[in-house]
Amino acid sequence: MQLTAQLEAIILSDRSHEEFIRAAAPDAALLSPLLHSGSAQTDFVKSAQQLGIPVGKLLFSWDDLSTKGAMYVIPNHVFVWNERQRRETTELHGGPETQIHVTGAPRFDRFFELEP
Repeated sequence: MQLTAQLEAIILSDRSHEEFIRAAAPDAALLSPLLHSGSAQTDFVKSAQQLGIPVGKLLFSWDDLSTKGAMYVIPNHVFVWNERQRRETTELHGGPETQIHVTGAPRFDRFFELEP
């Protein structure tokens, strides 16, 4: 585990985020991109998980996992487009295989359906 991930693991969930989530009372939370530096999304993941609310990460772009930053808190589910992104999630971010789901690339399905 990277030092930054170890440090992130000892930082407690933010109570103000927990209050916001508790007030919204979601059944689940979906976040994207969860990789940008300075984003509060990591805090939302930690707070939702602290409250027992499952969190999923959706990929926005083909290079989200390889060029945008690091996931120091792994959501309960990471939805990726293909096997390569599954490997990137485990190798670059330490995501457990059981939490990674290959869904295809819904944003681009219409392009794959076009005839040459």
